[in-house]
Amino acid sequence: QGVGSAFTWAGALTWLIAAAPRSRRGELLGAAMGAAVFGALFGPVVGAAAALAGRGAVFSAVAGLAAVLAAWALRIESAPVEQPSVTALIRALRSRIFLAGLGLMTLPALLFGVMSVLVPLHLADAGWGAAAIGGLFLVDAALEAVEAPLVGRLTDRRGRLLPVRVSLAASCVLSLALAAGGRPLVYTPLVVLASLAYSVLFTPSFALLADGAESVGLAQGMGFGLMNAAWATGAVVGPAVGGGIASTTGDTIPWMLSAVLCAATLAATRTPRRQRTPATAAEQRPHEVA
Repeated sequence: QGVGSAFTWAGALTWLIAAAPRSRRGELLGAAMGAAVFGALFGPVVGAAAALAGRGAVFSAVAGLAAVLAAWALRIESAPVEQPSVTALIRALRSRIFLAGLGLMTLPALLFGVMSVLVPLHLADAGWGAAAIGGLFLVDAALEAVEAPLVGRLTDRRGRLLPVRVSLAASCVLSLALAAGGRPLVYTPLVVLASLAYSVLFTPSFALLADGAESVGLAQGMGFGLMNAAWATGAVVGPAVGGGIASTTGDTIPWMLSAVLCAATLAATRTPRRQRTPATAAEQRPHEVA
């Protein structure tokens, strides 16, 4: 499943970038993110159906759907084939735009990893059952699915950095609020708001990766392959480190460290113009608000 997901995610985004007008890149990437969240929402539905109708029948149906989609994809005119280049990859790893995209992909994956461990345990201690906790995350995912295309449109109209800065500022404040813990009546709204703030970062990071790869001549498939690695790094480190620290010190320290990461990333987006070289300024100009 992991290998298949990596191939389809990178391939689909590469295909989308090739077909999308540059002026609508953020909007369409946001729509793709919304579709991904819908898939995450539908996953538990498949699991529930398997519990009722049997795993064999349900997962055979899922496999059949995958075969139909594969056959359909083969019939569609594909995007032009891009040639991988080690030289372009080296240039990409020196590009501030591309590296910013990788960093902004890793950060929310890490933040959600911390959340996925600490929030269920906190609510379970408060007496919530599995169904109630699952319902909370279902609401989160539904709101994120609506939010992603809107964030994409904003990145097209106002630049990549505006939603990033707003998201990082909100994420810092909300992570500090979650560090205080509290009763579910206060805690759960903060979880929903924090989820929405964290998820804003995904869509601009997609756009920055695509922009950075395009600016240095890197094949988009290679760019989104690195995106998979960045997301996976955050998704592994967040739960492991956050849960490990929480088991020793409690929940406060992991949430405070999350806030520090958000604040440091926000500070990194505010490099004074006088310190930028002409080349750097030219590289960033299309993605900043005038």
